[in-house]
Amino acid sequence: MPIEEIGAKEVNLSIPLYVGGETQAQMYATTELATTALPDALAGWFKSSKQVRHELACLLGEQM
Repeated sequence: MPIEEIGAKEVNLSIPLYVGGETQAQMYATTELATTALPDALAGWFKSSKQVRHELACLLGEQM
């Protein structure tokens, strides 16, 4: 931290003055992403898993 910036804050070294936290909008966006991304990821995984099982069965000559 430049000494000038520390001086501008009355030589106060309190961490919150220099490090910003997440805003309410950022926290909401993160939560929204998690609630929509996980179900989509699981659906894709289940679909590809089913396809892999089918392809393995065809490759090995067995029908599941």
